[in-house]
Order: sequence, then structure tokens, then C-alpha cells
Amino acid sequence: MSLTMRISAVARDGVRQVRAYYESQRVGLGGEFARELGRTLRDILQYPKSSRIHSKRCRRRNLKRFPYGVVYHIADDGGIDVITVMYLGRDPTFWHDRL
Repeated sequence: MSLTMRISAVARDGVRQVRAYYESQRVGLGGEFARELGRTLRDILQYPKSSRIHSKRCRRRNLKRFPYGVVYHIADDGGIDVITVMYLGRDPTFWHDRL
């Protein structure tokens, strides 16, 4: 069975902003961020329950090289709902109203 991943519009917009920021810091760094995020999303799809529990309904998997984490929920249909890609230096509860 293959899992599906649904990425919220808010998460997509946030990723675009972060990628643009890194690219403005150094040419190519935005692409490096995108590749690291892609690896993290693939890991989540492969092992959705291996990430640490972040709240009652969500899990979080941190990127290895960048200070960001992917907050996601395993839906009843088995799909993965990505809620946000959060900066780890921020208040960890800022995204709770997105559930």
C-alpha cells in the first residue's frame, strides 16, 4: 500500500518563503534546503510513525541540516497531512490554530 501526502497551502507558502530567503543568502542554498526537505518528506512517507510525537494529534520530524521541522498528522485514511514546516527557533505552538 502506498501512502499519500497532502501538503497544506500554508506549508507550501512557508516553504517558498524559506527557500527564497536561503537563496538570497547564497546562490544554491535555497535548492539545498529544498533537497533536504524532500529527503525528510520521503523519510516521513516511508516511516510515518518513527518521528517523535509533537502533540496529541501530530508528529514532528526535524531536517538534519536546517533549523526546521515538518509537523504532520497521520490521517484516518492512512495518508500524511503536512500541517507546517516550522522554524525551530519559534514558539512551538504557533501552528496549533491550523489544525
